[in-house]
Amino acid sequence: MSQVPVTLLIWASLNWFMSRFRSTQDRSLQCLLLGISLVFGMIPVGGLNAGRWLASFVSGMSIPLLAFMIHRIQHRAGGSRILKGSAIQQLFVFEAISGIVLYPSALGLGMFDVYELGWGFSGLTVAVVAMSIWAIWVGSGFGLVLITALLSWELGLMESQNLWDSLVDPLMFILSMVILITQAVKKRRRSGGETVHSSGVGAGITHVERGG
Repeated sequence: MSQVPVTLLIWASLNWFMSRFRSTQDRSLQCLLLGISLVFGMIPVGGLNAGRWLASFVSGMSIPLLAFMIHRIQHRAGGSRILKGSAIQQLFVFEAISGIVLYPSALGLGMFDVYELGWGFSGLTVAVVAMSIWAIWVGSGFGLVLITALLSWELGLMESQNLWDSLVDPLMFILSMVILITQAVKKRRRSGGETVHSSGVGAGITHVERGG
């Protein structure tokens, strides 16, 4: 991953840290924290600047996972969430479907290598553009996540030049599947008149589902 997404993650983390002491809603403070993030990213570390050094540890991170992490950090900091309302659910569904389509092919299953669609302009590009337009049209922050993924891929900001790697990664796919399956099980139990008690990991998943 390039330095730009890592800088945004540092900025969100600083927001969370500063929220422990004061409100982070002040625009001037936001600009200051972003400036600190940019400067921190240029500090030399092991022959690289700090931004690229940190990026080497998260090279497989997709834009949706980055957006989800920033969303969670911002919410914890008391700031505005970037994925409001149904946008977080749309993100989980998109990641689950993308992973189901992509990863069996990556394991050699099927007659067609779906990953090839991520090289250059293809039907995948058209589909993502169409979904982005629809999401933005209905006022969903999910559209901004897709647009960011497309632009990061087009501008070469990601380590991989394949669009799939900007859109989905194994960690986000697994997280989305766990949350969607949990939601489905709870819905089925409710429809059957059973009471669902959330505890431990289940309670944490419920908290994530609500975007909190």
